[in-house]
Amino acid sequence: SAPLLADLADADPKIRRAAMREVVREREVDPQLLLKAARDPDIGVGVLAIDALGRMHAAGTVPAAELIQLAADSALNERVRLTAINGFGQVASAESGAYLADRLANGTTFERLNSAILIGHQDLEVAVPALIRALGDSEERVRANALETLRTRSRGRDFGTDAAAWQAWWQSRPQ
Repeated sequence: SAPLLADLADADPKIRRAAMREVVREREVDPQLLLKAARDPDIGVGVLAIDALGRMHAAGTVPAAELIQLAADSALNERVRLTAINGFGQVASAESGAYLADRLANGTTFERLNSAILIGHQDLEVAVPALIRALGDSEERVRANALETLRTRSRGRDFGTDAAAWQAWWQSRPQ
């Protein structure tokens, strides 16, 4: 409706957040409207919009690339970017797995911390080698997240931070 669209552009962030809450409750939401709102200067509006985009991605109506683009935008607030990473990272796809593996190896500490968890939702052939490499990360919290994800995806196996032992297990698995 015209009044709702006007409120999405209101100068007051409280009005924009309330309007966005209403928009995301609608059954048929235009993804382009949400993509625009994802870049709102108000973090709350951005998080609401991206959360809705994540649900649409899980339902198969928004491609991972849209959320990956938001996650990669360093101009956006980290909380907004994390919502985008969660939105695509929890749904296995070649695109999501490749992005998370790259960020786990080459990202900022923030990206590596989150990628070490979310890559666990991706194909094991992508996730496990990236996680084993992350056991050598310079940041202890990244190593801890990688280890926890390896333990979970290996059904409870625990070789600690011994990358060689994890690699031996990975290579010895029946195909």
